[in-house]
Formats: sequence, structure tokens, C-alpha cells
Amino acid sequence: MSSAKEVIVIGAGIIGASIAWHLTGAGARVTVISDSGAGGVATPNSFAWINASWGNPETYFRLRRRAMAEWTRLAKDLPGLPLAWCGGLCWDMPADELEAYAAEHSSWGYGIERVGRDRVARIEPNLAELPELALYVAEEGVAEPVAATRALLADAERRGAKLAAGTVTALVRSNGKVTGVEMPGEQLAADEVVIAAGAGAPGIAETVGVKLPIETPPGLIVHSRPYKKLLNGLVLAERLHMRQTAEGRIIAGSDSAAPIRARMRRTRRASCSRRRRRCCAAPRGWSSISTRSATGRPRSTASRSSAAPRGWTGSMSPSCIPASRWRRPSVSLPLAKFWPASAIHCFSLTGLAVSLNSRSACDSRQ
Repeated sequence: MSSAKEVIVIGAGIIGASIAWHLTGAGARVTVISDSGAGGVATPNSFAWINASWGNPETYFRLRRRAMAEWTRLAKDLPGLPLAWCGGLCWDMPADELEAYAAEHSSWGYGIERVGRDRVARIEPNLAELPELALYVAEEGVAEPVAATRALLADAERRGAKLAAGTVTALVRSNGKVTGVEMPGEQLAADEVVIAAGAGAPGIAETVGVKLPIETPPGLIVHSRPYKKLLNGLVLAERLHMRQTAEGRIIAGSDSAAPIRARMRRTRRASCSRRRRRCCAAPRGWSSISTRSATGRPRSTASRSSAAPRGWTGSMSPSCIPASRWRRPSVSLPLAKFWPASAIHCFSLTGLAVSLNSRSACDSRQ
């Protein structure tokens, strides 16, 4: 940067942490303000899947491919970052859609392999039931979101960033330009303000008349207690996505609102035996364990799930785990906006494709 700017970053989730880290590296004087500590609210509930998978136009696919490369760069720049390129198995759609996804993304250069039951069994030997056909992408990976956030914030702090606990109640504006933030009992001045506050971003931006297209559709995600190694990578099966964290917790979830509501209604009406018939791919050896919702509250133990490790007899059905909520832009694509006249930035990004977007934003403002 030509001169060191004072920048306030609102939010200490993975997005705010990445932005703060990149800004300090570019020479800015950064203050990160958060009322929920490192990780924020959405980050701890992230599935943390780093990918360029299905369901998006080619332009967004290219962005996500670049983000995957940026995660590799970030891991080199910040040794010890909890990142694993563990690969992902997918059979979470009808056969014709699965084939259409494979054909389209292969033509775009994505490393998709079509694999049968035997290969699936070698990749994930603990699955209770195996699909006849799945797609495997060896280059997909995961980051442990809270640990990655803490690593970025710790290194940003080492390079001079300040971390402040508190709640930003409004942006401060003078002569049409944002000049800082207001907190209970004090104001902090800044040359520029970055809003990376997830679901809280619209309320903050609205204090200066800026409207953000961010909504909070419901999603379902649960975390098990730590368990022995059962899953090698990502398992994206029908009705359930799963992975196992570095500390042994199995994370399972879904991210579409309407199907979750319908599924919860159906599951409440279903008998326990019917739930077991629906849920049939749990990892072997996963005995009855209690789970917790995305809010951290303990919930009842549960029955087998269709993408869960073999031997698991505990319940992870939506009838006993409430839908959690997280934020995303209403268009389901990343939001990165800068208002030059106001000197405010806002970021709301899907998934963990953040390091690329953060660095690009910092570079563009140097």
C-alpha cells in the first residue's frame, strides 16, 4: 500500500480473518472487531468443503477453481494451516444428473472419475452400503474452519493487527464518507471499514443507507462426539453429506431449505424402523453416540443414516436435530462490494472460497 491505512474489519469468522491477514500483509493497520470471538457464528457450522462442484455456472466454477489454488498458496504462506486434500465421493443425485455433472465439469477440466462399488469400497472401506456408481474428485479437500480462522488471526495479530471484543452498533459517517464505527460507549476511527459480519452485515450497512441482498435460509448440520477414524474424505451421499474432522468428529449436514423442512415433516411421521431403512450408509463401527446441533446444544442419540459409517446405531435424523441457520447472498453467489464514496466494503462468500476473494479485494484496494 502507498500509505498505511487504518482499516476496521467487522467480523472474526473465516472471511474476516482472511481479509485481516491479507491486509496486514499488504501493510495496513487493521483492527478486527467481533462480538462472538474467533470463528464467529457461521464458520464453526461450516461443512468446510473446498471444491468446484456441481450446481453453478462456469464463471463461478472458474472462481472456485482459483480459490482451491489459493488455499494451496495460503497453506504455503501460513505453515500449519489445517488443510487436507482428502478427495470427495459423490452420489447425491439421480444417475442422469450425476452423469450430466460429470460430463460438464470434466469438459471444464475438473478431475472427475467415475467409480464403481469396488473402488468406492477401497476409497471409503467403512461405508455400510455402497453405491453402484459414484463420482470421485481426488483434488477436493477440507479445512478445519475454526482452527484455520484462529491461525489467520494469530498471524495477523503477530504482524500488528488488533483484535477487539465488542458489538458494532452503527457505522459513523462524516461528509458522506464512513469514517469509523460506533460501539457501546465509544467510536473507533478508520480510513476504510470492511463488513464481514455474515447475517449481521445487512443491519450494520443499513445504518448508512446501504441495503445488502443477504438472507439466512435454514440449513441442517450436526457434529458427533470425537470418534476413531472412520472416514478418509468427503462423502456426499443421497440425503446426507459427511466428513470426519481432524479431532474425530463426524460432521453431517444438508444445505437446502425446502427439502429440509419437508424431510423433517416426513421424518417426524416415520417410524424408527422406517428411518433406518432410509438411512443406510453409516460408517462401520460407529456405535451409538450423542450429537449436537450447530448451536452446540446436546441432542438425543439417533438411528442409522444412508451415508453414515457402518455399525453406527445412533440417530442423526432431522426429527431430533433442529435446522441451524447461516447466511448467504440471496443470489447464492459470493457478494463482494465496495462503495468508494463511503469507503466501506462488504463480503459474504459461499463456503470456504475466501482466500482468493480476500487477496483479490486487498490487491484491488492497494
